[in-house]
Amino acid sequence: MHPTESDLLALVHDECSTAHTAAMHAHLVRCEGCRSRYARPAETDRMVGALIACLDQPAAAAPVAPLGRPVRAGSSRAVAAGIAILLTAAGAAIAAVPASPFRSWIRSFTATHAAAPPTRPVPAPVSDGVTIAVDTAVHIILRRPQTTGDIRLTRTELRTATVRAFGGDVSYTVSPGRIVLDNRAPVVRVEISLPRRARAATLVVGDRVLWRLSGAPGVESAADSVLVFALSDSTVRSHHP
Repeated sequence: MHPTESDLLALVHDECSTAHTAAMHAHLVRCEGCRSRYARPAETDRMVGALIACLDQPAAAAPVAPLGRPVRAGSSRAVAAGIAILLTAAGAAIAAVPASPFRSWIRSFTATHAAAPPTRPVPAPVSDGVTIAVDTAVHIILRRPQTTGDIRLTRTELRTATVRAFGGDVSYTVSPGRIVLDNRAPVVRVEISLPRRARAATLVVGDRVLWRLSGAPGVESAADSVLVFALSDSTVRSHHP
């Protein structure tokens, strides 16, 4: 007669009489199916014992609140924090048990519930930017060289040029046909819109000319393009809408 699950569990917990224990062990020697059934609760009991050993540290004394004490504001948050600490400790102990099937479960749970990396907010413009009227030529200058950030340049049907800086520490100086940005701290992004009517324009960072527009034959004007200048690697990406 095969032992029941209750019999096997009692055997694992050493709750059987001496005679019953001897009889069940003798049966397990002969019966492979019952040995397999016995191995599962035995392994679980071993793992629980290892967990208890990992967590068996003396607990600090803590005052016990009397029964019926009113719940104070914020106590639910303290309880939640305590539960979080307990779960963290239990998880670390489970993961430390050799050959524990919970290790893969913990990795899966952590990957599923890991906090998403914070998204980088788009910086606000240093100001509303500056706008100047343009007749035929305009020059945009970042006074100081920098190797981070990017510049986005578009063409519009307006009769004005507008420059807006995002991030960094910038002040503007404006004169006819000329906008100078004093980038005391590197900007994250500069957005420039130029009128299509402009026949000449330059974009300068420090002492480097990034882009030049000329109405002379054979010179690319990029009138129908959006240009993005990556200051980190000096590349220019052109997008045609």
